[in-house]
Amino acid sequence: MDQKRKRSNDEFIDGLCKIQGKVDKFNHVCSIENFSQRPEKTDEGIELPIFVDGSRERSEWCLWIYPNGNKEGSKEYVSVFLELESPTKQ
Repeated sequence: MDQKRKRSNDEFIDGLCKIQGKVDKFNHVCSIENFSQRPEKTDEGIELPIFVDGSRERSEWCLWIYPNGNKEGSKEYVSVFLELESPTKQ
């Protein structure tokens, strides 16, 4: 899967990849009220509660959302990080 993404100035950037292997799919839905009015400054994040995926391994995950970016260079964007807390086997 060799694809390129196009920036708004018509410049192509490489960066898409395909990782093959066993895939367990699940959905996790969260809602943040009045997100556009959040008071967090750049580098101040919202840590959502840990959730467990639906696979046999029952991995625990945490989602971090930075409404005004996680660093100065991304302050005009929303930064989102998915963090593996613990892969636990039954």
